[in-house]
Parts: sequence; C-alpha cells; structure tokens
Amino acid sequence: MPNATPIRVFAALLIAFLVVELVLILGYEKSLGHQAASKLLKSQHATDCPDPALQASTNPAYIVVNASSFPHLDDGLPVLKVPALAPAPVESPEEMNIVSCPKFEAYDKRAQTAKEFEDYCKPIPTNSKDFKLNICQSPVLCGQGYFKIERIDKKRCAKELAMDLSWNINVERYLKEKVGPDAFYIQFDGPERAAFGMWTHLGDCVYKHPFRLINSGAYTVKIMHAFQSFDAINELKEDWSVPIMKNLIENYKLDICPHCPVLTAAIVDAMDIPICSRYEPTQGIYLQMTMETEREKYKFDNYHYPYIYVPLGCRFDQRFELHGNDSCISARKYHVLVNGDSQSRLVWDQLDLRLAGDKTHHQENKKLGHRHTSYFSAKDIKAVDLKKRPNVTNRFGHSTNDGPDNDIPLDDPRFKMNRLRTNFIGTVSHMNMHYEKIKDWDDEMQVTAADKFFGNFDAILVNVGHWPASGNWAGGHFSIERYVDLIEYASNFMLVLNSRRHIFGKKAINYVWEGINAFKIEPDSDGFAAKGKDWRIDYRLRIFSDFAERTFRRRGIKMMNSFDMTLPWAQESWDKAHLYNLPALDAQVDELLHKWNICNVSG
Repeated sequence: MPNATPIRVFAALLIAFLVVELVLILGYEKSLGHQAASKLLKSQHATDCPDPALQASTNPAYIVVNASSFPHLDDGLPVLKVPALAPAPVESPEEMNIVSCPKFEAYDKRAQTAKEFEDYCKPIPTNSKDFKLNICQSPVLCGQGYFKIERIDKKRCAKELAMDLSWNINVERYLKEKVGPDAFYIQFDGPERAAFGMWTHLGDCVYKHPFRLINSGAYTVKIMHAFQSFDAINELKEDWSVPIMKNLIENYKLDICPHCPVLTAAIVDAMDIPICSRYEPTQGIYLQMTMETEREKYKFDNYHYPYIYVPLGCRFDQRFELHGNDSCISARKYHVLVNGDSQSRLVWDQLDLRLAGDKTHHQENKKLGHRHTSYFSAKDIKAVDLKKRPNVTNRFGHSTNDGPDNDIPLDDPRFKMNRLRTNFIGTVSHMNMHYEKIKDWDDEMQVTAADKFFGNFDAILVNVGHWPASGNWAGGHFSIERYVDLIEYASNFMLVLNSRRHIFGKKAINYVWEGINAFKIEPDSDGFAAKGKDWRIDYRLRIFSDFAERTFRRRGIKMMNSFDMTLPWAQESWDKAHLYNLPALDAQVDELLHKWNICNVSG
C-alpha cells in the first residue's frame, strides 16, 4: 500500500517516545523528590484516634509532613494551635532489676497500655464458657499489669469483625482494630477504688485491660461482660443495646505490693508536691479513708462510701472547703458560669454548697432551671452587726437568672462587698449558646448578642453532656464524626468570643471543658434509656471524650478529667444517670475550682 510507510514511521516514533517516557519515569522513581512524594502519598494505618473528618473513600490518606525531614516543604507560617496530642507526664525512671513499690505520680496512659508482661501471665477460672481470662503482672513494677480476655469462638469473632459499623471507613477500621466486638467493665475495690479506661483490642477478639494500682494491699476485682457484637459502639444500629451483664469473675482476690507502705489522705496532705496543671486533665485516685482528716470524716457522713479523691502526684490549691479560700472572695468581684446539661447542673449544685462553706453533699437531682447566687467572705460578714441584720449571710440567692446582681438591696451591707457570683444556665441544645447568639447583632452597641451575654462572665464551665449519645427523639445518635464536628464548630466560636473581649476591656474568658461522665450499664428494658433507644455507653463516651480533649487542647482551653473520675462510680448512680451523693461529684468540683483559679494564683 502506498501510504503504509508513513504509518510505520509514525508508529515507530510513537513507540520510541513511550520508551523514553518510561525510562524517565523509572529514573524519577529513584529520585529524592519522588521518594518524598511517595512518603506523602503512602496510605496510613489506623491510629489510636482516627480522624473522622476524612471522607469515606478508598483513596490513600496522607501522612502528616515532618518539616525537619522535608525542609523544602516548610511554608514558614506561624503555628496557630498547640499540639493535639496529650503531653506525656514526667515519670521517674522505672528500675527493671529490682522490685519497686508504686510511685505516687501521674503516668502516660498510652505508654501504660503498650507495656507487655506476656511472660508473666497466669490463667484465671471464669464463670463464662465464652472467654479465656489471664492476668499478666510485672514482676518488678509493683501494681502494674493487665487482664487479657479472649473470646473462644473464633468463627463468631470473624463474623462479627466483618460487620458494617459506620459509614466512615476510617472510624469503622478503628472500631474493629482498636475496640473490638465485646465490651467489659472491670472494677477494683480495696485500698483504692478504681476502674481504668485503657481498654484496647489486640485483634481476633483478644482484649487487653491494663491497670496501674497506686495503693498497696488486698483488692477484690469484678469483671463484667457488658456488651457483645459491637453493640457498645455500632453507629448503624438505631435500637437500644441490651447489656449482657455477665460476670466473668467477681470478688477475685488480688494482693498488690504487700511489702509496700499504704497511702492515706493524711500522708498525701503532708507531701511536698507541685501544684496540678491548670490546663491538662488531672489524673487522680480514690484512696480508702482512714478517718485521720476532717475532710474524710464529714465526706463519709455525707455519702457513706469510704473513699476520698486525691490528685495523683500533685495538689489542688483552691478547693474552697469550709471557707478555706474566703480571702479570694474578698479580693475582687468575679463572675462564673456553669453552662451545660444536667451533669453540669449537679456540678453547680455541689459547687454552691462548697462556696457557701457547707459540709453537706448534694443529695438529689433538682430540676429547678437556672441558678444565680453570690458568695461573700465569712470574715466580711462577721464585721456586720448581725443583731440588726439577722438575714445577712455569706450566701445571697438572686432573683434574676443571668443579668447583673442589682437585686441586692442598696441598703444591704453586702451590696458594696466584693463577691463571687455563680450562674447555671442549661443549654437548650448542644452548646448552641456559643454559636447561635453570635448571629444576633446589636447595631447600637456594635456587638453581637453573644458578646453582650458572655461579656458578663470571667470564667465558664462548658459541657455537651450526654445528649449527643441520647436517643434520636432528643437529637442524639451522633456518630463519632458528627460529634467531633459539633465540638470543633462550637469551640471555634468560644475563641471568637475571646478574641472580642477587648471591647469590654476584659481578659479572655477562663473556659474549662467539663468532659464527659461515664454512664451506668443498666439492663432495665422498661427504663428511660431503653425506651428512648439510648446510645449512652462508656465505650462510645470514652471515644467522644478522647476526641473532645484533642479539640480543646488544640484551642488552648482547659480540660477536666471527668470520664476517668466518674468511671469507678458509674455503676453506683442513684438514678441510673447522675452522680449526686457520690465521691465523683466532689472530685469534679475539686478540679473545676483548681482550673478556674479564682484566687488568681500566678504560674
């Protein structure tokens, strides 16, 4: 054919071009630039905390760039947020050659979970035919170990690990790899009351539950199988999850460090230890009471549980117990707000008793709406002629809910005194006050409704509470991703409000994130949780709590350790939801007052 030669020439040129391109590509594969790009595009494995904001996609995710490894990628922009990961507590070195007693210090829960004592495991007989149980303890690090629980039926395990759990593939991978199908509750009673939230799934339905007991002596341990088949965390199940509540062991005897000294509240009070962080959640323990201190005696009279909370390795400097910090009230006028759900309301109720110098403990869940009260130094009140003013006390309940305290009569001697004012305002929805009021504009004052409202307060306790995990009827059933979106959205507006405080000539609001309380595992099929198709289960709440801490840490907002504080007491809840009349509520008030730093202690 006359035209065949040009066609052959064109085909030969095309083949030659493709060969050259292939050679260039293979050469570039070996170049430094492409090695860096390959690292950036390398799929990442699931971490302990997945990023639910990643789209549900089969495309590879990106890893975080370390500027020190790739300096040419550094854009030179300033860092606007603090690191999201929790800083590791400074621990003293662990001696691995000699047996050491427990140290009264905070520890890194991530490092504790990773510790392995596999060579020192022993089986424990159980009441269950479904699980094998081992206890693994360090031979030298006294009080440290873990329970290892393994489901025997591997076919069932494989079937459950193949379940659909979330529309977000990253969340689903995390739930399968790090949480697993089964959920347990483990409680320690003895020289210390404890329940640890460091559970993890090792794969193939093998579960690791680390513990680190600080106090020496004889304990009893209960391990309850609470949920199965991913019922604790399934984001595609709309029904209430019926708990199993079968005890693998109960009253198991565990001797911890019998050769070591026993800690008491009196011993801790006498320790020369640093002040706890005002920002990071404070680790603590519930020591068995010995009635050596006045605090132990009156607290036991209140809630009749022989345990008292102490922060671990540090001290709170402002508990306001029995008028202990009244001079701070006399020093200045200060206005604080508790803004949250019923969990926060109970914190306010106990805070109210504490600031009034009352020894009693809050005994019930009173749904009385907003609160507004002022407190005065007992020393200032003593200067008043109480014969002429018999109704003058160090506590004044206001008739208004959230405005200035102008309902103190002008002729009342307290009108001119410095005071500490507190409000409780319940949220209609999930932290909505922080983003809805900011949309309303006051043209005359040139500020938003949020600026005006929150401008009244110097410190605020914020909380989403349990509502995101409630039933759909209450606007709940939040997926993990939706929960994180809510926290990030609302907390952004908290920063916006603080950025505008100069309008009022005030410093930034001293925000404290309350955290999330643990929830009672309750089998009542006729209860409110069952009827409302509730999602409030500790395994889900711990994930919510971990993500919330990451979010608020990045924004420089203070945080309480509510989940860990309340987990040892969740099963004692009087009304199946709240922790009034229990040591945990006292512990929350302790940490809140320390974080608020009402006494304005520097450092």
